[in-house]
Amino acid sequence: MPDNISTGNQLLDGQLAGGLRAGDLLAIRAPPASQSEAIIHTLMKERPTLYISTLRQADAVRNDLDRVATPDMEFKVAFVGEMANMGGEMVKKLTGKRTLSNDYSSQTGPLDSVFEEIQSLGGRCNVVLNPTSPLERDAEGEKYTAVLNKLKQRIMEVEGLGVLHCINQTQNPVLRDTTLTVADVIWTVEHVSKGEEKYRMKVEKNRGDPVSRESFELFLNRYVEVDATRNL
Repeated sequence: MPDNISTGNQLLDGQLAGGLRAGDLLAIRAPPASQSEAIIHTLMKERPTLYISTLRQADAVRNDLDRVATPDMEFKVAFVGEMANMGGEMVKKLTGKRTLSNDYSSQTGPLDSVFEEIQSLGGRCNVVLNPTSPLERDAEGEKYTAVLNKLKQRIMEVEGLGVLHCINQTQNPVLRDTTLTVADVIWTVEHVSKGEEKYRMKVEKNRGDPVSRESFELFLNRYVEVDATRNL
């Protein structure tokens, strides 16, 4: 049986009965203005990580990760979003009019690109999909489900962890329920203190294991710190 995967924080591992299980798909639900990416950074310290970005280009993501990376943090960044070509004389010298081209730099759709990245996965590693919302807005529900199931299969094969960063929105994407149904574990993060980066996290789902009714406090900056003095 594969070992548990540490969250990167000893106190948090204790709250989760030793960490996460290899082969799990973890959905992290959080407000858009939160520092929830700190949770992802902490998880990335434990295993080599394939970081799949659906919104921000690879260079921007890589630059941010380089700023928080520990010496032993290994990662690869892949951008799978669609990017409009900036034609028309560099949008007429930014911008004395003309608009961005409707043509896209790649004919491969985001879901196809995610599938290709997952297919090439090798070795014991984790996969981060951040954020899920551009894919959840896709009308092709069956295709999205197939990609999530392929991710689950590959994660099980490499004894890794899949992390689905689900940003809460006023109106969530149409396929958000699909993400949460396929996920094995759901962490919900809420901001609880104005003026400081203090959050409350609750395990809403933990497939195959009992779910604690208790939530606990986190401090999110570059990485996760658990408030060990108090459980809410």
